[in-house]
Amino acid sequence: MHPSVKNCALNGAPTEVTTTVRTLPFLPKFIDPILKGEKDLTCRTKKYGEPGDLVNSPAGVLRIMSVEKIPLKFVAEALFRREGCSSPEDFIRVWEGIHPGVGFVPEQVVNCHQFEVAKRCAVCKGSGVCVECDGTGMEYVGEEQENADKDGFIICCECEGSEECIGCDGVGYEPSGWL
Repeated sequence: MHPSVKNCALNGAPTEVTTTVRTLPFLPKFIDPILKGEKDLTCRTKKYGEPGDLVNSPAGVLRIMSVEKIPLKFVAEALFRREGCSSPEDFIRVWEGIHPGVGFVPEQVVNCHQFEVAKRCAVCKGSGVCVECDGTGMEYVGEEQENADKDGFIICCECEGSEECIGCDGVGYEPSGWL
């Protein structure tokens, strides 16, 4: 077997690609607005990631585009629509419902995460695994081919033996530019 084969089903090693991502919870009423692109901002007391990070959510995988510290009062006055709310009062009601102990404190500085719904990679269909070699890093060409090893494999010409999809660098989702 070729020495470049690492995670190959032929040698019994796992071929699955896994990525550790955080989960960003949302109230059920916000799932549809997220999917429609009407809600692209969420302000939280803690930071859920860095720009470019992928996070799970009830609406699917989201890509964090930016994270800024902003006073809650500014969010209520100027960003309530991007938060998926109909008015500043609606935003305050939602915030107080989620934070009943502390409530709405206008001066509180929160982490505002701008996000987008991540698009699945067109090359690997979201698996993060090269579709040409099925994530083995090796491509079967047959024993007759001159550069094949004794089992009929060569290093995959698409992923060059990395086992990861070249379209998304193994993440499973297309890279995205800044909004």
